Amino acid sequence: MAALNLSSWVRTKTDILRVVAMVLAVVFLLSHLKNSGKHKHKVRVDNVSESPAKVDPAVQSSVIKTELLVDPPARPVPKVEQEKLRRKPLSPAKVDPPAQPVHRKPKRRPWSPANPADFPNKTEFLMKHGFDLPPNDTCTLAIETWQDTYAVMHSEILRGIRPKRFAVAVVSEGGTGDQLTGLLTMFYYALLTGRAFQIMTYGFLPDYRMGYDAPFIDWFASYPDILFENIKNTFKGVREYSGERKPLFKHNTQAFTYWYLVNDGATQVFNRSDLRRVPNVNDSAPYAFVSSNRGRTFVLFNNPVHGPELRSLGLRAESMARCAFMFLFTPNAGTRRIALPFLSAVTDPTALRIGIQLRTGDNVFIHRDDHRVMVYAHFFDCAAQIEQDRRKPEHTKVIWYLASDSLSVRREAKNKYGEKLITNTHSPTVHTECVTHNASTCDRSVVRKAFQTAVAELYLLSRTQYHVLTHIGGFGQLAAWLSGEISHPHAYVLGHQPPPDPRPCSPEKAVSFQDLSMMWSGR
Repeated sequence: MAALNLSSWVRTKTDILRVVAMVLAVVFLLSHLKNSGKHKHKVRVDNVSESPAKVDPAVQSSVIKTELLVDPPARPVPKVEQEKLRRKPLSPAKVDPPAQPVHRKPKRRPWSPANPADFPNKTEFLMKHGFDLPPNDTCTLAIETWQDTYAVMHSEILRGIRPKRFAVAVVSEGGTGDQLTGLLTMFYYALLTGRAFQIMTYGFLPDYRMGYDAPFIDWFASYPDILFENIKNTFKGVREYSGERKPLFKHNTQAFTYWYLVNDGATQVFNRSDLRRVPNVNDSAPYAFVSSNRGRTFVLFNNPVHGPELRSLGLRAESMARCAFMFLFTPNAGTRRIALPFLSAVTDPTALRIGIQLRTGDNVFIHRDDHRVMVYAHFFDCAAQIEQDRRKPEHTKVIWYLASDSLSVRREAKNKYGEKLITNTHSPTVHTECVTHNASTCDRSVVRKAFQTAVAELYLLSRTQYHVLTHIGGFGQLAAWLSGEISHPHAYVLGHQPPPDPRPCSPEKAVSFQDLSMMWSGR
């Protein structure tokens, strides 16, 4: 009986254990199925194609910005990489910097200030870049008056704080002197009509940033060609096209207006008219595209509408071109490198410095340069007369700086006049509009070097005190205006033929500022 009871108890215990094992197995299976069900449910939901829910744009924008600032989830580390990490000692932990707001990267532009407090000391800045600015200089006075105000307005228009109102100066085809002359006049058009002044070029014409920095306002601009095709010098395939210049697209006359002044200085307009009411130019248009290779700042000073305003800004007719130039341009590093070998001589305060600009003509860029210095001997005779009449006891030496498009003339002059004459005897001149004059070798690097060389020569020539200039071309005349010598006439303009006057360069025969302002491309 006792044996029977023991046998029954063993069978019962075995059954109980079997039941417990089965229950545990069922529980484990249910748990596994439950977890698997979650993953399957998630995949199934993610793959269901549903119409997108409408999201408030403001909320969506906020979500996007937030997502850009949040680090992505960590990537699981594979076993192979885990093994490498175990073998390699860990470097000290690096603390990530705090997250910064995400902004769209702006296009690269020259510095443009927001308010006068952001400016450097402009007088000191310009003097470091080689411009003479004594305290009583008219451009120094102008710097302390209108330039800060205009720069703030210019910056606010560019940044959209003020309504769009631009004067876009399209650089003309031709030489650097004529181009700059037109740009300076167009700047005063922008100043007097309350527009932000911009400069742009096209094709193989030099980008002005190749030779100049923009010290105080951001004047660089780039617009689609179709917007200003009609005021390019070459229009409809014809250079200096003289017909009607309507835009090639159906334009909004309320948004775009055009003023073409290449080879037409519009002297009467600048001398008499209100520039806000020029015929066929819509002053209310946000964009005014203008192109000119002529200067009219001198006559603008006598304009009955704008003259009083210009005088109130501390400007003078003789210094207007120079003040605008220094506000817009300073030679960049590449230009300064080219000018450096000659800079100390043309800035020597103990020397009488005479500049000679001798243009032989554009044929020198196309045909063989075989010009002889003896043909232009009267230019150097003129310099000798100036030296004789103008040298003072404090002048310990005399410097003649020669700028010429002819390398052979420069070399012969250096051999003939020795140490007194300084000039570049190594590099032939390349025209900045090389696609017309040197098409076979023209590329962007050639244009850059040609433009920097021209800008350097203009700068060096402007640092001399007296100027002997060729009657053809505006390059030397612009240098004379930029020299800052306004207390007395200091320029002598000669032709290619010797003058009949035996003393054409005596002090009383210097060209008056009034007459010089209307020669060639004017001022």
